[in-house]
Amino acid sequence: MYDLPRKFTYGVIESYAVARGELEKVPVDDVSALKYPGHQHSGERYSFSALIREDRDERFVVRVSDPRKADLFYVPFFSSLSLVVNPIRVANGDDAGPGYSDEEMQESLMQWLGQQENWKRNNGWDHVFICQDPNALRLIIDRVKNGILLVSDFGRLRSDTTSSVKDVILPYAHRIRSYSREVGVEDRKSLLFFIGNWYCKEMLLVFSVKNS
Repeated sequence: MYDLPRKFTYGVIESYAVARGELEKVPVDDVSALKYPGHQHSGERYSFSALIREDRDERFVVRVSDPRKADLFYVPFFSSLSLVVNPIRVANGDDAGPGYSDEEMQESLMQWLGQQENWKRNNGWDHVFICQDPNALRLIIDRVKNGILLVSDFGRLRSDTTSSVKDVILPYAHRIRSYSREVGVEDRKSLLFFIGNWYCKEMLLVFSVKNS
C-alpha cells in the first residue's frame, strides 16, 4: 500500500468535518479520534485501517515495505468520501463550496502517482483503487482504469472502464432505513418486487409503505 500524503486519507475526513462545523483545528493530533462519517462506502476506510494495523491478519493479504516484493499497489484515496465533502453540490456534480475541491484532489492524486516509479513502470496495471460511489474518481477514471477497481456494481460505469475479469465488487450498506413494521405478506396470493431507480431511492421507501 502506498504511503499517500495525509490529505488523501485522514485529510478527507477532516475536511468533511470542517465543512459541517464539527472540527475547528486541523490537522488533529490524534488520528484515531477521527471517525469516518456514515457507513455506505466505508469500505475505503476499513481497507486502509486493516492494512496499517500492526496486528493485522496476514492470511489473506501481506503488506510489504519493499516494492520489489509487492504483487499489487493499493492506492488508499478516500474517493467516495471526497466526493461529498462539501455539503452542497450543484447539478453537474462540480463543487459548490469553497476551500475543498474533489476535482483538484483527483488531479493532485494523478500528479503524485505520475512521480512514482512503480506507477510509471507499467501505467498502473498492478495498482488497486477503491471507488464504490459510481461518481468517485470520475475525472480520472480513464487514467486509472488499467488498474484493479473496487466498485459497488458495474451497472453505472462504462464497459470500457470496468470488467468482471479484473475488477472486484465490494458489498455496501444502503442508506435507506429498513422497513421493520409488519407488512402482512402471509395472506397475499401474489407478491410483487419493484426495482427502484437510483435517483429516487427515498421514493421507493414511501411507495412500499403506502402499499403494504
